[in-house]
Formats: sequence, C-alpha cells, structure tokens
Amino acid sequence: MNRLPRQPALVVFDLDGTLLDTLEDIRISLNHALVEVGRQPIDVATARRCVGDGARMLVTRALALPSNDPLVDAAVAAYGRAYAANPTPATKPMPGALALLDALATAGIPAAICTNKPRAIAEVVLEAMMPGRFCAMVAAGDLPRLKPDPAPVLRVLELVGCVPGRAWMIGDGSQDVLAAHAAGVAAIGLLGGIGDQAALRAAAPTCLVERLDELIVLLRPTESLLRDAPPSARGSR
Repeated sequence: MNRLPRQPALVVFDLDGTLLDTLEDIRISLNHALVEVGRQPIDVATARRCVGDGARMLVTRALALPSNDPLVDAAVAAYGRAYAANPTPATKPMPGALALLDALATAGIPAAICTNKPRAIAEVVLEAMMPGRFCAMVAAGDLPRLKPDPAPVLRVLELVGCVPGRAWMIGDGSQDVLAAHAAGVAAIGLLGGIGDQAALRAAAPTCLVERLDELIVLLRPTESLLRDAPPSARGSR
C-alpha cells in the first residue's frame, strides 16, 4: 500500500459489491424483468457475470440480445420498476464498510459515490442502508458515459473540489480501477465483491484489499503509525 497517499482528501467509493452486497437484490429485480418479458429467470452466477456496466448492459447480457433490441427497452423499464419497488430486502454492507466509513468521518475525510447504478435506484438504496454518509454522488444518467471512462470520477472530484492526486477510488470491478487510473486517482481494488477478480487484478490497481477496514490504518496520523510499527520498521529518529 505504499503507493497510496496517506490521509487522502477524498475517498470515492463504487457502490455495488464495494460498499454494499447488492447482488441478490439485483438478481431478484432482474428476474422480475425477465419473466415480465417472457424469459426464464437466471441464477446468481449468471447475474454476477452481467453486473458492472449499468442497468442497460445488465439486461442486455441477461437477454443475450443487442442493446438496441426493443425487448431490452421493455426489460430495462421493468427492472427499474421492480428494483425501486423493493430495493434492499437482501442487501447488506460489505465486510469492513461501516468501520471504514466511521473512520473517515472521525478523520474528517469526506466520502463520495461513483456508481454505474441508475441514480434513482442508488439514492433509494443509500438512503435505506447508509443515510447521510456521502458528500456527493455521480451515478448512471448524470453523464453521457459510465466507468471505465474517467468522466464520472473526475466529476466527483469537481463536485467536492479535490485534485486527483489527493483522492482514493475504491471498487471491486475493473471498471473502477480503469476509471481511476485514467483520472489520475489512486485505485484500490476490493477482492470478494461482485466484480470478476481476474479482470480486477488485470486492471493493475494501486493496491488490493480483502476487506475495506484494512485501509483504516492509512488514515491514522504518521506519528501513531511510527509508534505502533515494530522497531525494525521505525528507523532512526
């Protein structure tokens, strides 16, 4: 983790699979949509492979159709209705997420969201699960492009007034890492989320963690880091 800026001025989080385990609720809503348009529901493994690039691509992959097919339009609308009607029955925080958010708040470091999830759904989910935790959010529909394009990450930085070199971007997908790299932001990959782990590693994040609370130590003042380090790591003072 030695390439990460300590005491970042801003931490930007992906949502699905990073802060919240939303996979089952995504699958439930997607299956409602698939049945509504005359298709069979899908299992968790298939749903996982469809997630990461926004609602339209989620539905397109599940239907195995071109994205401009009229059936995709109908299924996207049905997915949005189903998700908005019952957004969080199975959703839960990812391991260490609340601890890291608490540590950021204690340190006075703002947290923001950059997600490919549609804004209307993201707002409902966050209000239910993590209300009042974030100073800004950029979601699908806010800009013409989604991650891995850097534009959403850069827009978050603009909203908060943070330069790229002082920010972290944390995500479980290669889209998050690639967007962060292109924006000049330190990219932290989270293993064990929804995203494909091989693709995440191939995107070459600045560092990888298995739990979000592994990052808390980097928020502590330098003096406490030196005090708690083993003698061999402290050097001469």
